[in-house]
Amino acid sequence: MAESSSEPSTNITEDVPAVALSVGSRNKLSRNLNYAQSLGNNWKALADELEFEYVDICNMERESDPTGELICAWSGKEDATISALIRALQEIQRYDVLTAVKDSFEKDARRWKEKRVQVPDVSPGTLEEGELYDAFICYTEKDYPFVMQMMEKLEQSRSPSEPPLKLCVDFRDILPGESWANVSVNLIDKRCKRMIIVLSPDFEGTPQCDFQTKFALSLPPGSQTRRIVPIKYRQCNVPQILAHLTVIDFTRKELRLWFWERLAQTLRLK
Repeated sequence: MAESSSEPSTNITEDVPAVALSVGSRNKLSRNLNYAQSLGNNWKALADELEFEYVDICNMERESDPTGELICAWSGKEDATISALIRALQEIQRYDVLTAVKDSFEKDARRWKEKRVQVPDVSPGTLEEGELYDAFICYTEKDYPFVMQMMEKLEQSRSPSEPPLKLCVDFRDILPGESWANVSVNLIDKRCKRMIIVLSPDFEGTPQCDFQTKFALSLPPGSQTRRIVPIKYRQCNVPQILAHLTVIDFTRKELRLWFWERLAQTLRLK
């Protein structure tokens, strides 16, 4: 495809985050950037422009959709906006891609602004000023009963020396109106010490869980130390991206006697 030298203008303001990009917009980017170009300005050039390290780019290259992996990883960064992505595409002279995504980008921005409500990200009654949650819970709706059980078991004081743990659960601690992706990024990175991932057969088919997990794994290595705690709640295959982590297995009934105590100890580790 010939690359036009004209730069299509957009009406997108600087405040629209990259997490507002729809599946359709992301797919258009992948279709246009996944393949090699004679000028070398494919997804790798974009990754370089977005300041990803060489090792990160090599890891993305192993994926079937490297552009999708790139956008997902970059969207979690604080300065990741649709406008910044447009500027990066201009820098690598992919005006053809900008033309292809212009309408869908603008639609995504309008939808984000319509849904946006100016409310605090997190319910003010759940934490004292400066406090952190012990864990963010990543789960699918079908596993809601297990999350309720987890709250009941962990959020009660066992002894004066072991105060109750504080879990961050979306239906209680996140006020409605804000973008779930924006809130997830802020909570996982800045407000929660760890993230519990509840694994079940429905987990890999849930976009919200996929986004939250990949964002947590994209954090700097020092931030990941003992940070992600996978729990196999229902029998399923552990996703490949979590295969390097120790999984706490709730499906083994003979181990349930120690399950909650073991999980609590894991969350209390410094």
